[in-house]
Amino acid sequence: MGRFFSNYDILLTPTLPELPLPIGEYHKRQEMVDGFGWINHVFQHSPYTARFNVTGTPAMSMPLSYDQKSGSPIGIQFAAGFGRKDLLFRLAGQLEKALSWIERKLKVWAGN
Repeated sequence: MGRFFSNYDILLTPTLPELPLPIGEYHKRQEMVDGFGWINHVFQHSPYTARFNVTGTPAMSMPLSYDQKSGSPIGIQFAAGFGRKDLLFRLAGQLEKALSWIERKLKVWAGN
């Protein structure tokens, strides 16, 4: 990661490779796997986010699109070099201002 970010400021990836699983599906088989099995499960369902958790490289996911059928947000992940959260915060502010999503609400909403 260090080598990559010595040449580039930001890396753009999907947050997930597919739409989120229905509630309760992600942990459904957790008692049937050991530690390595669980790590494999996590990397299968979120291969893009896990690598930044492991390396400690700052990353953020933003709901920049949504699935037309379900209305579920589709996250886009941005990562920066070690210690460069400032780049991500500035980018997040610019994207939120340009693509306001405050009015978007899912059919199932935990807020008011």
